[in-house]
Amino acid sequence: MAPLLPVSAASAADPIRVIGLPIDTGLEVQYAQAAGIVDQSGLSLHAETMYAGAAVQAAIAGGAADIGLTNVSSLATAREKGLPLVMVAPAGLYTSKEPTSVLMVARDSTLRTARDLNGKIIAVNGLKSISQLGPEIWIDKNGGDSTTVHFIDMPFAEMPQALATHRIDAALVAEPQATSAKKDARVFAAVYDAIGSRFLITAWFSTAAWVSANPDLARKFAAMIYRAAAWSNTHRAQTAEVLIGLTKLDPAIVRAMPRVVFDESPDPAALKPHLDAALKYGLITKPVAPEDLFAPELRK
Repeated sequence: MAPLLPVSAASAADPIRVIGLPIDTGLEVQYAQAAGIVDQSGLSLHAETMYAGAAVQAAIAGGAADIGLTNVSSLATAREKGLPLVMVAPAGLYTSKEPTSVLMVARDSTLRTARDLNGKIIAVNGLKSISQLGPEIWIDKNGGDSTTVHFIDMPFAEMPQALATHRIDAALVAEPQATSAKKDARVFAAVYDAIGSRFLITAWFSTAAWVSANPDLARKFAAMIYRAAAWSNTHRAQTAEVLIGLTKLDPAIVRAMPRVVFDESPDPAALKPHLDAALKYGLITKPVAPEDLFAPELRK
């Protein structure tokens, strides 16, 4: 893990330990810090990042941190397996107008259609998660057979080089790596469109025990996230500077790439397309009511 946010001056004792991802959708807390929203919330936070959602889940479930970022289907899957995890607040949305995750292939690849992907190797950031679910659904809806595809787990940061050297045939790449990869790779398809034109991809979560023991802190954190979402959605230039500073990416890439849209309210309907797809493709075996993912203390 790499620390990206110092403990807030609001309190020197027992900060909330938060884990995000080193991509646009995973830095909402850092954007809140840049806007002064963390200090205004009265919360003391210590934020770090991990490169894989599965590692974040393990850290939260094991008590190494208090609140983390994961994708909705992975959260539902973990709960079905008996892990007492609950949603604290929504995070990044997928929108067709500004897709921040796309399936990419090498620039010189001969692959053109969904059927061309049959039998090929596709890298995703998390097996049996939304990263795999999106390509599977898109392939099947467009004439291919996703059951023949070999999916492998790979951090987003490694995907551009793996595509350029033809170690893989395709990859589901998130921003900012998707834009930085375009010198050697091309967008094959906005595969999440096969799930829906607008739906929640990621969410902040914790254990049921932590929220139950700290309901006021959980509510304050959720309120801070909603304020951060509204600020981030309307201050793209400022969040771009934060993203550049934290990731050391080429400023031209960050300013040109599609930017994440954060969900500004606890809207269960935004989870439904994601959960429906997870059920259809077997990531979960029973229907999940979107509102049931939220911690009881945080439900309206």
